[in-house]
Amino acid sequence: MDFPLGRTAGKPNDPALQRQVMIDALNAFETIQQPGTIITLPHRWSDDDAWKDHAMRPKPRADGGAADDRVGRFDTPQYQSEDDRVAAEINLAAGECPGCVFLPEAGTASAT
Repeated sequence: MDFPLGRTAGKPNDPALQRQVMIDALNAFETIQQPGTIITLPHRWSDDDAWKDHAMRPKPRADGGAADDRVGRFDTPQYQSEDDRVAAEINLAAGECPGCVFLPEAGTASAT
């Protein structure tokens, strides 16, 4: 997908899109027959490509250089919401992967 670097699973705070991206990616395991096959998913970051200018070109500084306006990295986990933090802590306390989120099986209600 043509999404900004680091946003492979979709937009922050858009769980419906993130879920659909994951479902589409998992469905690829059932359909891809040849190693190296690439499937283009239909999802778009926005209606136009204006976001690419900001993502690909640093803002110019007054001295003619380019300002690095990328978001800094953190040594601690970052969560989209308080619910995500709580779910990760529950998984960690249970001895499970703190970042693992599993979709409910077909025909079952979601826990969230």
